[in-house]
Amino acid sequence: MDVSYSIDGGAFVTITDFNGNGTTHHTLIPYYVSGGAGSAPYFPDDTVTQTGLTGSTLVIKVRFQNWSGDEFFYIDNIIVTGN
Repeated sequence: MDVSYSIDGGAFVTITDFNGNGTTHHTLIPYYVSGGAGSAPYFPDDTVTQTGLTGSTLVIKVRFQNWSGDEFFYIDNIIVTGN
Protein backbone atom coordinates (compact mmCIF):
# COMPACT_ATOMS: atom_id res chain seq x y z
CA MET A 1 0.00 0.00 0.00
CA ASP A 2 1.34 3.40 -0.90
CA VAL A 3 0.24 6.74 0.55
CA SER A 4 1.34 9.79 -1.43
CA TYR A 5 0.59 13.48 -1.25
CA SER A 6 0.90 16.50 -3.51
CA ILE A 7 1.08 20.06 -2.23
CA ASP A 8 0.03 23.03 -4.38
CA GLY A 9 -0.04 20.94 -7.58
CA GLY A 10 3.52 19.64 -7.15
CA ALA A 11 4.79 16.14 -7.75
CA PHE A 12 3.39 13.34 -5.59
CA VAL A 13 5.64 12.31 -2.71
CA THR A 14 5.27 8.77 -1.36
CA ILE A 15 5.55 8.22 2.38
CA THR A 16 7.93 5.24 2.56
CA ASP A 17 8.53 2.59 5.22
CA PHE A 18 6.04 4.02 7.70
CA ASN A 19 6.87 2.90 11.27
CA GLY A 20 9.16 0.21 9.83
CA ASN A 21 6.16 -1.59 8.31
CA GLY A 22 7.02 -0.87 4.67
CA THR A 23 10.03 -0.69 2.39
CA THR A 24 12.13 2.02 0.80
CA HIS A 25 9.54 2.08 -2.02
CA HIS A 26 6.23 1.36 -0.23
CA THR A 27 4.38 2.88 2.72
CA LEU A 28 3.11 -0.41 4.16
CA ILE A 29 3.55 -4.02 3.08
CA PRO A 30 1.57 -7.04 4.31
CA TYR A 31 2.99 -9.61 6.62
CA TYR A 32 2.09 -13.29 6.43
CA VAL A 33 0.58 -15.34 9.21
CA SER A 34 1.96 -18.86 8.97
CA GLY A 35 -0.54 -21.64 8.90
CA GLY A 36 0.17 -23.89 5.95
CA ALA A 37 -2.45 -23.69 3.22
CA GLY A 38 -4.36 -21.11 5.26
CA SER A 39 -1.54 -18.56 5.22
CA ALA A 40 -2.77 -15.13 4.30
CA PRO A 41 -1.32 -11.62 4.05
CA TYR A 42 -2.39 -9.04 6.60
CA PHE A 43 -1.67 -5.35 6.67
CA PRO A 44 -0.48 -3.88 9.95
CA ASP A 45 -3.17 -2.03 11.89
CA ASP A 46 -1.57 1.39 11.67
CA THR A 47 -2.32 5.06 11.16
CA VAL A 48 -0.13 6.74 8.57
CA THR A 49 0.76 10.32 9.50
CA GLN A 50 2.88 13.06 7.95
CA THR A 51 3.79 16.32 9.64
CA GLY A 52 5.53 19.51 8.61
CA LEU A 53 3.71 20.12 5.34
CA THR A 54 3.15 23.68 4.14
CA GLY A 55 0.94 24.88 1.30
CA SER A 56 -2.52 25.94 0.18
CA THR A 57 -3.82 22.73 -1.44
CA LEU A 58 -3.33 19.08 -0.58
CA VAL A 59 -4.13 15.98 -2.65
CA ILE A 60 -3.84 12.56 -0.99
CA LYS A 61 -3.47 9.40 -3.09
CA VAL A 62 -3.70 5.86 -1.68
CA ARG A 63 -2.81 2.89 -3.91
CA PHE A 64 -3.16 -0.84 -3.35
CA GLN A 65 -1.86 -3.71 -5.45
CA ASN A 66 -4.38 -6.49 -5.83
CA TRP A 67 -4.01 -9.71 -7.84
CA SER A 68 -7.16 -11.48 -6.73
CA GLY A 69 -10.84 -11.01 -7.51
CA ASP A 70 -11.82 -11.68 -3.90
CA GLU A 71 -9.56 -9.16 -2.13
CA PHE A 72 -11.06 -5.90 -0.94
CA PHE A 73 -9.42 -2.91 0.68
CA TYR A 74 -11.22 -0.15 2.53
CA ILE A 75 -10.00 3.21 3.78
CA ASP A 76 -11.72 5.21 6.47
CA ASN A 77 -11.08 8.05 8.88
CA ILE A 78 -8.95 10.29 6.69
CA ILE A 79 -8.21 13.31 8.88
CA VAL A 80 -6.36 16.41 7.77
CA THR A 81 -5.55 19.07 10.37
CA GLY A 82 -3.78 22.35 9.97
CA ASN A 83 -3.60 25.95 11.04
